Amino acid sequence: MEENLNGPPIAHEYDQHGRRIGSSGSKTARQYQWTKHQLQQLSVGEHTPLQFAYHPCGQEQTRATEQGFSLHHQWSDTGLLLEQQLGTHGDSLRQYQYDALDRLVGIDDAKRGKSRFSLNANGQVQAERQQKSWESQQRFVHLFGYDSELNLNQQGFATEYGDSDSNVVSLDDERVKRQSRQYDKAGRVLDTGRSRYHYDRCGRVIEKTEYKDGYRPKTTRFVWNGDDRLTHIELLELPDGGRYRYRYDPLGRRVAKECLSTQRITEYLWDGANIVQHSQKSADGSVIQAIEYLYEPETFRPLAQVTHKADQASQLHYIVTDHTGTPQELCSENGEVVWQGEQALWGHYQQQNTLPNHGFRENAHNDGLYCDLRYQGQIEDRESGLYYNVNRYYDADSGQYLSPDPIGFAGGLRPQAYVFNPLEWVDPLGLAGCSSDAAKLRKNMLSDGQVEPDYPNSAHHIVMSNSTHPDVIATREHLSKYGVDINDSSNGVFLPTSTKVKEQYDLSSVPHSRVHTNKYKKK
Repeated sequence: MEENLNGPPIAHEYDQHGRRIGSSGSKTARQYQWTKHQLQQLSVGEHTPLQFAYHPCGQEQTRATEQGFSLHHQWSDTGLLLEQQLGTHGDSLRQYQYDALDRLVGIDDAKRGKSRFSLNANGQVQAERQQKSWESQQRFVHLFGYDSELNLNQQGFATEYGDSDSNVVSLDDERVKRQSRQYDKAGRVLDTGRSRYHYDRCGRVIEKTEYKDGYRPKTTRFVWNGDDRLTHIELLELPDGGRYRYRYDPLGRRVAKECLSTQRITEYLWDGANIVQHSQKSADGSVIQAIEYLYEPETFRPLAQVTHKADQASQLHYIVTDHTGTPQELCSENGEVVWQGEQALWGHYQQQNTLPNHGFRENAHNDGLYCDLRYQGQIEDRESGLYYNVNRYYDADSGQYLSPDPIGFAGGLRPQAYVFNPLEWVDPLGLAGCSSDAAKLRKNMLSDGQVEPDYPNSAHHIVMSNSTHPDVIATREHLSKYGVDINDSSNGVFLPTSTKVKEQYDLSSVPHSRVHTNKYKKK
């Protein structure tokens, strides 16, 4: 199968079972070897192959190379990730804790310390407590408050000391530094306390102004086309206006980003809804830098990246993600951690190059190692701080998208909101959030031999995994009574992701974006 877009064709080769065994078209060819629908080996160009081993229940246990990289996973009996170990000596990287309802409530990270999460009755995070040092009794607290529509309307920041209950703070505590948010009647953020937003009649952000103590206000303007695609941004605080232009293909995927003042352009290559390469070119068309991304098969979870710079040998780094598929570390082929990143809940990403002399980002020739991937399906535009999310742009300052959901209320009753709990949910297409169960279901369906269709699709739970509708809860209990896991392949079916996909491929199936209705739940 071959796709021609923006340069060399992206070609994929499949075996008789529908499993991908080769890909070419980006700068580095890839080969895949399978056993019983499980990926056993991934070869990237001339680099040492990456080997995979699995638990008898099907979960990935280890990925490793002969050069020294080794990542080990431990799982609970119900399929929850309990621990990640990095290195041939099995050093613990992260440990995960869950409550009686299998909700994540704690992470112990060897580099970042301890994090504990408190959830409200709706399953939303109401407090995050971080203990950066294992010996310290100091905890940095981030508090969250919500309105009746489940919108994040208040945040608080404080520091706690010791284990006494009197030291535990809440949002109404006078020791807490609070920030309140204002929404309009449509649920769009107007003011976060640090950023203000203006919208057009279609509900799209056309101007954002950021305020920071000691600095002049920073204003960004946005221009949209008739398909709700962002086509231009202008950063008004820059002398040249900081103007950027974005171009898209007929499927709505961004294929180019151009800085109009410097005439530098970034071009994108796609594999379905995954960005597999972006190349930065100078005004004369020469390639300054290209970065390739590899993903776990049939998912949006990144697995590795390959960096190409002019007059330098390519560098392969393995991406270590957390339980939600967000990049946390880049590792060299010999297993050394060379980069670290940390995603705040709904907020900004912090990243650190762990190598000395990592250069200055203003010059791509001398650019340090980094990873621009964020939540699943997102890549950061460093000029604006926005996260491009296939169908929309996510703004970390507001915790919302800049434009309404293209699938309307089928994506939820809050058309510009991100997922209601980023610890457990992702939105890789910028359309509708899905829980981590969706990834487990897809993996089980493929492992049991179900053939994935060749159109953009979603793995749909026939009996929904997270619905609070009484009829669905009763049906889940019935499945559990007979030993059927909610993520069993027999409870899954592939559906087109949206009405647009259904129409484009002339399908009779109901699109996944239209199936989560009350009528469906009552059936």
